[in-house]
Amino acid sequence: MFHNAQHRAKKKGIPFTISIEDIIIPETCPLLGIPLVSTNNKRDPRNPSLDQKIAGKGYTPDNIWVVSSRANWIKSDATLQELKTLVENLEAL
Repeated sequence: MFHNAQHRAKKKGIPFTISIEDIIIPETCPLLGIPLVSTNNKRDPRNPSLDQKIAGKGYTPDNIWVVSSRANWIKSDATLQELKTLVENLEAL
């Protein structure tokens, strides 16, 4: 996770000021509540994934957390408004 994030930061020209010790892997995803399990399957939604809380702010100690790969995929692909609209429409069913 550390080295991949370091490479992404360099490629995108964003700050990278974390150390390996800054990466804390919780037992469950703080966004989806699912258990985090490291697997060899890169597409496993339970894999821990290093995420920037605020995209583009960089990998700094105050802007990182470890979430599930699934949460990171959802978060990286949708706006907050899209997610709110999705939830509203699902709740209306």
